Amino acid sequence: MSSPENKPIVFDPMPETKQDPTIDPKYQKNTKVRVDLSPIHGLGLFANIDLPAFTQVGKYEGEWTQEDGMHVLWVYDDEREQWMGIDGDNEMRFLNHSNEPNAEWSGIELFTLRWIHAGEEITFDYGWDDNEDVDDFVESREMLDTSPSGEFYAHNETD
Repeated sequence: MSSPENKPIVFDPMPETKQDPTIDPKYQKNTKVRVDLSPIHGLGLFANIDLPAFTQVGKYEGEWTQEDGMHVLWVYDDEREQWMGIDGDNEMRFLNHSNEPNAEWSGIELFTLRWIHAGEEITFDYGWDDNEDVDDFVESREMLDTSPSGEFYAHNETD
């Protein structure tokens, strides 16, 4: 596509943002997303570009742990037949909860559930809407004797 003067039109994939300059640059390496101030809670993860449905947004990275924490994502390890925690150390740790999420985890990879527009906050369902789910999770950890504290929450709270 070109302009009337036959010059190519260049589209800027990075929309204007109100980005907080105090956010550590290590959380801004994934060009698909950015960490920014959230109307939901504290900081959140936002799309830099339009993301079609079923697009991989990124991976949850960090140290494996058996201790719960503010940025721990719990995933079930089929090989070990137990829950494993990842203490998030990248931009994915800033995902906020929504009862109507636009993304979902497949293991440690996050995928969009629908089209997400540039500038839109990316959210997922923390998954514990009733006590039965929490009780089942704690019971499964106790049966495997891997629970150091006896009480875990399989969600990722954000700052």
